[in-house]
Amino acid sequence: MSKSTILFFGDSITVGQELAAPGIERWSSRVATAFDAVEINEGRGGRPASALDEFRAILAGAKEGITHLVIALGSNDARENVPAIAAEVAANVATQIGLARAAFPAWKIVVCGPYDIHAAYLERQDIAAYRGRNLEAIGSALRAMAAAEGVPFVDFAGVLPPRSLTHDGVHPDASGHAALASAFLAQLPSLP
Repeated sequence: MSKSTILFFGDSITVGQELAAPGIERWSSRVATAFDAVEINEGRGGRPASALDEFRAILAGAKEGITHLVIALGSNDARENVPAIAAEVAANVATQIGLARAAFPAWKIVVCGPYDIHAAYLERQDIAAYRGRNLEAIGSALRAMAAAEGVPFVDFAGVLPPRSLTHDGVHPDASGHAALASAFLAQLPSLP
């Protein structure tokens, strides 16, 4: 049996921004290693869930052999002070699921909730009043959408130790990525 190949579509944390050795230390690499799978990392700093054109381009260039898609978005969207942001994120991720299923019906899909932000970092930002609230709402909306779509949901809320976010309050260090990988594997001990 051939190895699984996991395509991770996400943001700066998915790509391992601020890590010394992202290909080893980031949570997605740790998850792929734990499943003895090949990782294709399509993370990009600042990516919102509305990056549908980027997603379409990645699908158009997808190589043979991809077996799984992990979508990890929503944290950047939480910066938006828009009442319907959680519903928008869920709708955009549902669109990504639909696009992936149409192009690659055999792919198994997993949706991840947004990551934590260090409270002290939020207090220094104009967005402090709503970002934490938005992260919770986005996580809930993604959980409900994943259930409706029949795909597993991995909840990253409350996973990152505050000490792992001391660099800038947003991007975790290697210990934070280890915590994310552990949470992923605890909630999804085998690939669907």
